Amino acid sequence: MTDHIIDIQKNAAGDLIFRKGAANADALLVRPDDTLAWTSKVGHFAVFFEKDMSPHKNNARVRCAHRNETTNPLQIRPAKTGEKKPHFKYHVAVLDFATDTLIPKDPEIILDDVGGGGGGH
Repeated sequence: MTDHIIDIQKNAAGDLIFRKGAANADALLVRPDDTLAWTSKVGHFAVFFEKDMSPHKNNARVRCAHRNETTNPLQIRPAKTGEKKPHFKYHVAVLDFATDTLIPKDPEIILDDVGGGGGGH
């Protein structure tokens, strides 16, 4: 099990970027029972998963926190029958503390469930 904390940052051009440590996390690979959380120093933020697109065991579709806070980590679910390495596209909106503007972005989570319902790679 791996604990993933995605740090929502802003690059020099003013666009949102997603980092896990030094690595790019615009398309993050996770496994069942890993945990996933978000944090941001840029500003208050919300993460939205579309209907039936949540990778979480509890099917949480909205995660949010204030600037400099981290969402509670949630466990990743196993793949459902017939799913093969599903991609969970989601939407992020950050209220930039410095400019008081809303910045959107649409990254994704990729579930790699080798032994789950998706049948592996």
